[in-house]
Amino acid sequence: MKTPRVPLRFRLALAYGGVLAVILASLGVVFYARTRSFLLESTGRRVRAQAKPVIERWMPELQRDGAGAGLGAIAAPLARDLTSRDTVATIIARSGRILATGRLLPEEPQAPPVARSELEQALQGENEVTVLESVQGRRFLVVYVPLRPAPGHASIVGAAQLATRLDLVDGVLSRLWAGLVAALLLALAAGGGLGLLLTGSALRVLGPLVATCRAIADGDLRRRTGLARRNDELGDLARAFDEMAERIESMFAVQNRFVANAAHELRSPLTVLRGSLEILLRGDADDAAAARELHRGMHAEVQRLSRTCDALLELSRVEGASALEREPLAVAGLVRGSVARARRTAGDRILVISEGPPVTLRGSGSLLAELLDNLLENAVEHTGPHGRIEVSWSARNGSVELTVEDDGEGIEPAELPRIFEPFFQGSRRRNRRHRGTGLGLALVRAIAEAHGGGVTASNRQGGGARVRATLPVS
Repeated sequence: MKTPRVPLRFRLALAYGGVLAVILASLGVVFYARTRSFLLESTGRRVRAQAKPVIERWMPELQRDGAGAGLGAIAAPLARDLTSRDTVATIIARSGRILATGRLLPEEPQAPPVARSELEQALQGENEVTVLESVQGRRFLVVYVPLRPAPGHASIVGAAQLATRLDLVDGVLSRLWAGLVAALLLALAAGGGLGLLLTGSALRVLGPLVATCRAIADGDLRRRTGLARRNDELGDLARAFDEMAERIESMFAVQNRFVANAAHELRSPLTVLRGSLEILLRGDADDAAAARELHRGMHAEVQRLSRTCDALLELSRVEGASALEREPLAVAGLVRGSVARARRTAGDRILVISEGPPVTLRGSGSLLAELLDNLLENAVEHTGPHGRIEVSWSARNGSVELTVEDDGEGIEPAELPRIFEPFFQGSRRRNRRHRGTGLGLALVRAIAEAHGGGVTASNRQGGGARVRATLPVS
């Protein structure tokens, strides 16, 4: 079953609303609880403050020799004086017996039952004993006040239970709760609407990005978002996407050019092979010498095809390698080994090593040796029979620069930017009878980039070419 699609702006607005609801609800609950506690404490202090002068006026009437009898004598008028329209008083002896209740009129509140545990606390001298009770569906705040013959007296003769209605407090709390709920709902509605508006405005720019993605997926690699001017995170995303699209377009262009060049390079030897085979099959080469010549040509073309395939495989292996097996390599040893191999095919050409500082880098020994071998092979091919080739290295800014330069024919200035492209062969090389694969310098660049470096080419003053590979030391 397909999950229904919910727009991102709605999910973000819902998330914002949920966070806002939790924050506001928490603040509302804390505010309500503290307001409720304050109102109850204020009511208790008010009841005690109103009762104190009444109690102090009646306590001297107690008989000094019979505290219990004295309290019974004044219990009724004391309870009556402590009772008002919203508060009812009950006088309780030390033994726990109810001596008098101050309620006489029907509109006066009815006294709640005595809470024994709170009464015991008051009889033991606790002055701040308060409890909530409910009578006939109405809430009361019940205060227990210990009764002493005189203020500060050690003996306690009984206690007064003062129960006051909480209708006013409950009304205030009810209105406060309703206001908090209404404020919460209003804040949620306003916050959700504003969040939806803001997220919709912020995410509206994703539409062109989605359209650009679809256009590129349909083959329009030139399409761009046009949002790179935004100076925010979405602008950063748009710039990164446009850079990626440019890279993809460039890679596809290089790939198409590579495939076209590869097809061209492979078609030529295959054409020669097919023509030679047709001549042999028709029997037109009756002369043994002509047949041998055809065989030698076919063998040369097969070797050319084999070299091209090997070079293509090596190039794809280097370019597709996610990580190289690196080992410490002395640059001097790499250079000497490659020069020794190049001397076998260099003929009378002079190969010179210009020693640099003792430097060690980490890399693939086989690939770096192949890099130098290709550079020297290219230099030998473009240098005269008695030419001079020099190999040197230097250390600079945490990198090693390997340089191969010759005094040969050099490179056409217009061709310098393209000599490292696969299958590119300069005009001077194309005019020769025997040509290479055109992949040697492309492989050099791929190996250098795989090691985190690069390669450049230039012409020397006075003639010849200079190719320099830069490799990081670590």
